[in-house]
Amino acid sequence: MSRCLADLDRQGPGRLDVIRRQLALNAAGVAGIAFFALYFVRRLHDGELASALWACHLASLAVGTGILARRPGLVAIGVLWLLVGIPMWFVYLSIGGQFRPASVLTHFGGLAVGCIGLAAFGMRRQMWWKAMAGLLVLLGVSRWVSPRNLNVNLAFHVYQSKDPFPGFYTAAILGLTILTTIFFFLAEQALRQLFPEPGRWSVNSGPSARG
Repeated sequence: MSRCLADLDRQGPGRLDVIRRQLALNAAGVAGIAFFALYFVRRLHDGELASALWACHLASLAVGTGILARRPGLVAIGVLWLLVGIPMWFVYLSIGGQFRPASVLTHFGGLAVGCIGLAAFGMRRQMWWKAMAGLLVLLGVSRWVSPRNLNVNLAFHVYQSKDPFPGFYTAAILGLTILTTIFFFLAEQALRQLFPEPGRWSVNSGPSARG
């Protein structure tokens, strides 16, 4: 193995460094998918498979897949979802929601993987509205396929036992949609400053990244 690496290093300046960065990036992608897989298996074992549809957990899958497939858009959307999902997770825990250790991996591990992906590819433009559109689709899917007691992605209520007035849920979701859209827009601008395109990953230093 060492002889093979030495041969690669002699092929050109930085060639071995490029391969090492590719391997490290791919390892991060595998980790993101593994975090989701671990959570998925735990929920399958507990008979709560629909809980895997929470955007936070799918975000870990998205960033991992985006890295391996060289799809910066997936990485960006996953990171935006997690920036909203992590505070919402803390709200869930603060009102008595069950803490699951595997959730730490999908939330914080997924965010770390996503930041690695952004550092490699950069933050793409116009991801804010795609992230919001994806969340709305996920909300509809969650309401259709998940049981009410799990309330996946707030598909049935906004952490309240009953509506204080008729139409409260609709108004709350509309308000959250507006606020989240604004947050995604502002977060994208900030992330573009932190992770400008094309990042450290370009056609000259590794596989090309597709949007």
